[in-house]
Parts: sequence; C-alpha cells; structure tokens
Amino acid sequence: MTTKSIIHKGEKVNLKFVVHNNHSNGRSFCKWHTPFEPLMSKYLDIKDEDGNEVAYEGPMAKRIMPPSADSYLVVNPRDTITSNVDLLKTYRLEAGKKYTVSYNSSGVSGLKATNTATFIFENQ
Repeated sequence: MTTKSIIHKGEKVNLKFVVHNNHSNGRSFCKWHTPFEPLMSKYLDIKDEDGNEVAYEGPMAKRIMPPSADSYLVVNPRDTITSNVDLLKTYRLEAGKKYTVSYNSSGVSGLKATNTATFIFENQ
C-alpha cells in the first residue's frame, strides 16, 4: 500500500493497493475485502497519530460462504495488479492530522500485507 506522504484538504486521499506474485506459477486470491471489488466492507484500519481509530462509514456486505469462483482473481507469475481507493469515500479524516493505514482482511482474501501507509492530511 502506498499513498502520497502529504495530502491537502480538497484532494482525493488515494491509496494504491498492489498485489505482486513472486512465484513461477499463477496465484489466486479472494477479492472480497479488497479494493479489487466495489466498496462493500471495512478492510482497512486507519489510526491517527494518537492511536485513535477512524470510523468506517461505508457499506458492510453479508456474504455466503464459501466464495464463488468469480470471487477470485488470478495474478500471473511474476506479475502485479493494482487498484486504488479514495479513503474519503468511507472514512471521515480530519485535516491537520497524521494517519497510518493498515490492511486487516488477510483471513478473508488470503493476501498478506507487507507494509502500512502513512500520510499527513493538511488543511491547505
């Protein structure tokens, strides 16, 4: 996950979500609870510099398990797929604060997060 380190109020707060397959064969993952499907769940944790969690204000889909075959995406060998999400669509961020974003849905998607993203949301 990456984003600009400083984002000004009035701009989109775009988070780039990248999945890379380092293996020599294709790998699949469930797109549920990722930005590779329309926004339907809280798959990110966002905290301010004081450790306060920002409330998620988006939809929460109920799912029938197990996921159907069309719920999976395949990443070809040594390939990368990318998706972007605007955090302002579902989180109420306050200008003048620093935020850290982490991915929380490895158990659903099968994706392992390797980093967090940090940014400052400025007033100007």
